[in-house]
Amino acid sequence: MQRKNIQKLALGGVLAALSVVLKLTLEMWITIPGFGFPFYGIPLILAGLYLGPLYGLIVAVVADTTFGIVQGYLPLYALSSIAWGVIPSLFKRVIIKHKNPHINPKNLGYWVFVIMITYVVATLGNTLANYVHLGIEVMKATLYYRLALIPVLSPIIAFIVNVVYLRTVDHLSFLNKGEALKKER
Repeated sequence: MQRKNIQKLALGGVLAALSVVLKLTLEMWITIPGFGFPFYGIPLILAGLYLGPLYGLIVAVVADTTFGIVQGYLPLYALSSIAWGVIPSLFKRVIIKHKNPHINPKNLGYWVFVIMITYVVATLGNTLANYVHLGIEVMKATLYYRLALIPVLSPIIAFIVNVVYLRTVDHLSFLNKGEALKKER
């Protein structure tokens, strides 16, 4: 195995572990069935941005499965983790491919937009999981709270992702993403 692949696997493993720790910590503090704050998605978003959508998907599945081993596993909740790991990296790829001068990935507004779309898709995945695993009553009871949190938490998550990504991407030389980021700017 090449050194670059080992470094990607190591970074993916660290980000998956960080996601699990964040999710477990928040689940211990907030114990509402079918409801949670999606800050665990930040490492998954970063995995997708740093490593690409395939690695984002793999890191999301690994993180969700690891969380399930510790806390109990309801498989449909993996849909939201997959959304957090894949959708932002797909947006990034489209922006780089089309080189739209009006869209600047360095701009916080871009990140808020991408995170809000990702959050809506993740919420839809969790709504389906709540309906299948916990019933329509739990789904209805938590849906309104989760929808109300999208415009509140999206800017917070977007700010964190923007700051961490822009400050770290050039230092991860093994990804060869520094050139792509310079093209984005």
